[in-house]
Amino acid sequence: MTYLGYDVLEVTHNMGEAIAEAFGRQGELLENPAGRRAFDDHAGIPLPQRSFSWFAPDREAVVALRAFLVARKGRLTPFWTPTFAWDLVLAANALAAHTQITVRRTGYGQFLYSSPARRHLAIVPPGGPRLARKVTGLTDPGNGTEILQLDSAHGVDLSAAGTVISFLVLCRLAEDLTRIRWWGTDGAEADLTFQELPREVPA
Repeated sequence: MTYLGYDVLEVTHNMGEAIAEAFGRQGELLENPAGRRAFDDHAGIPLPQRSFSWFAPDREAVVALRAFLVARKGRLTPFWTPTFAWDLVLAANALAAHTQITVRRTGYGQFLYSSPARRHLAIVPPGGPRLARKVTGLTDPGNGTEILQLDSAHGVDLSAAGTVISFLVLCRLAEDLTRIRWWGTDGAEADLTFQELPREVPA
């Protein structure tokens, strides 16, 4: 699957706990002998890193794992990946023909909508395909929800009870070298760290 010209990581992690996240900032600590120290923030936004464990249980899955890593060419080639978190919570069912979703109000419009890096969503309905959609508009009806306008219809019915909505983030691998551990003759596993690229997200 590709989205806006970049591959999308469609494999779900096999970690038994929350994905580790680190939020770095590009800046410089300014010393001031006569007063308080100051921090000059060069980027203006954090640069998150996330760790991901990819287990391939058979030869076919191993081939897919290796093909994905080869296509990255180390840190060169960006790709999309979900955060694998419930970043937004669907507040009402949505039909396949709809081009909007209603989510619980969590300040998305106030704090995140202005960032192009938080306009892209990975929507995963129960038992259905993973969808990639862009938020093109937002309405706050003032009733504890936010209505997000999407760039296209869902194509499948979305159930509020089980649909997962994560941010879809543009990343690179954080390192050029990735080690694959083999578990017997068929299974293998790789631990990947993704460096998010909030300033390189397509408009």
